[in-house]
Amino acid sequence: MSRMRRRAAWMGAAALVGAHLLAISFGPGAEAAAPARQQAFGSSATWKPPTGVTKATVYIWGAGGTGGGGGGGGGGGGGEAGVKDALDPNTGSDGRDGGSGGAGGAGGGGGGGSYLVCEVKVDPSHKYQVTVADGGSGGEGGRKGQGGAAGSGNSGQDGRNGESGRPGNNGNETRRRTELYDTTADVQVADVDEGPAGHRGLEGTGGGGGGKNGNRAQHGVNGTAGGVTHKAWPGRCPGGKVKESLQGGAGGHGRKQHFPGVGGQPAKDTGPGGMKLPQGISAGGPGGLGGRSGSSGKGAVIHHSAASPGGNGGDGARGGSGGKGYMVVTW
Repeated sequence: MSRMRRRAAWMGAAALVGAHLLAISFGPGAEAAAPARQQAFGSSATWKPPTGVTKATVYIWGAGGTGGGGGGGGGGGGGEAGVKDALDPNTGSDGRDGGSGGAGGAGGGGGGGSYLVCEVKVDPSHKYQVTVADGGSGGEGGRKGQGGAAGSGNSGQDGRNGESGRPGNNGNETRRRTELYDTTADVQVADVDEGPAGHRGLEGTGGGGGGKNGNRAQHGVNGTAGGVTHKAWPGRCPGGKVKESLQGGAGGHGRKQHFPGVGGQPAKDTGPGGMKLPQGISAGGPGGLGGRSGSSGKGAVIHHSAASPGGNGGDGARGGSGGKGYMVVTW
């Protein structure tokens, strides 16, 4: 067989194999890659069901609650001036120290967001608003207490109390909501509120001034830490049937100045098909640290040093933000 005839035979065989493969790939029983049948929403958007879709399953994670602010530390009491002898000005007794201020209480953690799975009827001719709640801001920390002035020929002044922190969201009771809303029919389909806000840390009290009332100065009292939150509110499904409803974890109790409450965990960390929930979504925010205690003022030392004022307390820290909400729609 000549080279030209061999080449023609090879090309003919290749064409037959190619045609056979095409027939397998695109024959009556073959299908192209299936189109996506779910959509995830990490932020607010508009969704329109594909043509022919009349049922959908909605998976919603509520935003996490925000952490409570830490309480401000109390100021330290001022030191007492030296007490001179009335008969001999060159002698006398040293002044007494002031009391230290109390540390601010740490804030409590915010609660984790709840989780809802809802089967709903949808209309391809309608538009749906997806609202994904943000986590909000943590409660503001309390302001510090000022230290007491040093005594000048007398006892020192008391330090001032710090201020309490503020609850998560600064006490705003408006709940941020992650929801699916039928804007065409003006109907709520499904929604989940954010987790509960963390409790505030209370203020540290000021220390007593040195030499006041002839007694030893009293130290300030540490502020109480923010307590445990209740669990998040469950979601609602007015436009369909609830398939699963779980409450997020409670926010933790603050223990001491440097140990704020941890944020509550999301109710569930996986979605449809084993999808892993993005990091931080639906988690409660941590509480804020309490402010430091003000140092005590030193009493005067005769012929050596004058009395010193008490130190200022420290500001409480702001609580942490909660995690954002999240939504997945499948059909």
